[in-house]
Parts: sequence; structure tokens; C-alpha cells
Amino acid sequence: MLPELGIERAFQRDLDLLPLPPEEAWVPAARHGYRLAVAAAVAGVTAVLIVLILSSITGDRTGVGSPELRVTPPPRPTCVDGGRICIAPVPIMHRHPELGYNLWLPGDWREASASSGPSGDLLDRRVFTPRTADEETIATAANGTPAWDLIVEVWRRGERSALEWARAGGCGGSEPSLAATCHLETQTLRGAPTVVTTVSFLDRRETKTYYIDRGERLLILRYVVDQAIGRPAHVTEETFDQIVRMIGLV
Repeated sequence: MLPELGIERAFQRDLDLLPLPPEEAWVPAARHGYRLAVAAAVAGVTAVLIVLILSSITGDRTGVGSPELRVTPPPRPTCVDGGRICIAPVPIMHRHPELGYNLWLPGDWREASASSGPSGDLLDRRVFTPRTADEETIATAANGTPAWDLIVEVWRRGERSALEWARAGGCGGSEPSLAATCHLETQTLRGAPTVVTTVSFLDRRETKTYYIDRGERLLILRYVVDQAIGRPAHVTEETFDQIVRMIGLV
């Protein structure tokens, strides 16, 4: 009488009888391992960025009254796969509830030394730049205004409307010298009445200003595009437009 064949031995026998496909069809090649390594690197960087974003959101909910919330992202875009895959730094939130606004900026921007405190009806003036401290000194346009930087000012509005402020600032028939054109339009930004002016100069400079009516105060955002001054990497006019559209009014 033959010995009884256990179920485990039967399974093992059947598995041993199964034909295997060619080795190259199931053994990973070196190039497959490279792709897996790239995917793992991208996944790791993405995980870090997600943690930073969640930390920012948590801090925003619990840090009531804190003047500013910052995270510490990498200073420049993180790239893998020979620079073909890049992830930008996490944005930094600059909170100024005492001045009536919160501002999201790209992670490699900083507040420039040109910022200043109150003076008369000017309650606050801050300059945010994508440049380093060494580059900051060479980034001034012909009229003395920092080029490719974002200027944020808070003023006492007084009796003048935002439209009157805009006209007095260069779109009221008394345009600055060398001005070629001046375009003015009214719109609503985050629910607030806003006047936007664009002044173009013959020397290829362009100044765009947002006058945002905040009741007793006027919030002004301004930036200068100067083709004679080198544009910082990763910064375009679209960058400024996105920053303005993401502003929080409090």
C-alpha cells in the first residue's frame, strides 16, 4: 500500500510541475530598478511637502494672534531624475491680521530690507523679493522702485476713494514722464472693491498697482516689471498675479 500523499506535498508537486516563463520576463532589469528609484525619490519628496503643508494648516488653526506663520521648505525647487522632475518649495504664509491681510508667497521669497514702518498716513510698507540679499542691491528700477519685487502698503484712506487714490497715483491725466500708456479698471478682489492700474513706460518698464478699499484703510499692492533688469529665475508676471489673487483679507 502506497503512503498517503499529504495536501502540502501535493501542492508542492503541482507547483514544481508548473513551467516558468523566460527569465527576462519576470526578473527586473537594471533600467526598471532605476525607474523605481526615481519614483521612490519623487514619492519621498512629495511626502515631505505634504507634511509641511499639514503643519502649516494646523498652525494656522491653533496659532491665533501669532504675527506670522512660517514653515521651513527647501530654498529652491527640489529636482530628481537629472532635473527632469522638479517640485517647488512649499509656499510661506505671512500673516498680518493687525494690518488686515494674509499673504501667501513662494517658498524661496523673503522680506527685503527695504521694508519700513509707519510714517504719517502710511501705516506699513513691506517689500517681498525672490532675490538674495546680495542681489537685492542691483534690482532697482530707473525710478527707484524695486523691480520684480512685490510692495505691500497700508494707508489711512482718508476722504478719498480707491479710484481717487489710483488717479492720483498716475492714471488721472498727470502721468509720470516717459509714460506711454495708462490703463485703469475696477474689479472685486476677495469681495473688496479694487482699482487696478497699469502704467507702461517708453523704456519698457511697467508698473501694476492694486488699490483695495478696506474701509478706513487702503491696501496697495504694487510691482514693477523692468526688462532692463534681469528677471529672477522662476518669476513671471503670472507669479505676481497668483500672489495677489491668493491674498487673504481679514
